[in-house]
Amino acid sequence: MWEVTEDPFVCAMMEKLRSYGPTGTLEDPYSIHRVPPNIREGDPGSYEPQILSIGPYHHGNPKLQAMEDHKWGFLHNLLLRKHQNYSTQAVEECIEVVRRSEARARSYYSEPIGLGTDDFARMMVLDGCFVLELFFRFRDGEQRDPLLKVGWVSTLVRRD
Repeated sequence: MWEVTEDPFVCAMMEKLRSYGPTGTLEDPYSIHRVPPNIREGDPGSYEPQILSIGPYHHGNPKLQAMEDHKWGFLHNLLLRKHQNYSTQAVEECIEVVRRSEARARSYYSEPIGLGTDDFARMMVLDGCFVLELFFRFRDGEQRDPLLKVGWVSTLVRRD
C-alpha cells in the first residue's frame, strides 16, 4: 500500500501515519484509563465511586468494602440462574475463563494493576458477575436484594 522511499523525512511521516487506524484516529492500545488529574480537579467527587468499586482502580478502597459482601450474594444468585444446585465445577469454570484471559484483560488498562493472579481473577469474577446479575435484576424488575430496595443505594450503584 505504501510506496518505498529513501527520504528519511518521508519515512518518519509515514511511520507516524501508520499509527492511525482506518478511521483516522490514533490507535490506542488501552481502552480503560483513569480520568486525568486536570479534568478531575474541577469536580473530584464526580469521578470517585461512592458505594461500589468495579474493576481494579478503586479495588480495596475501605470506603467501598460494604458492597463486597453483596457481590458474593450476586455471584451466588447468578450461578443459581444456570444451575439449581451449582457445584465447585461451576465456580472453577468461571475462574478458569478469567485466568485464561488475564493477560488480555490486564492489557486494556493504561497502567499496571497491582494485584496478583488470584486476586485479579477473584475481582474480575466477582465484579463481572455482579454487573451481569444486576443487569438481569433490572431487566426482570427483581428487587430481591433488600439493599437495592433502598432508593439511594440503587441510585448510587447506577451512578458508580
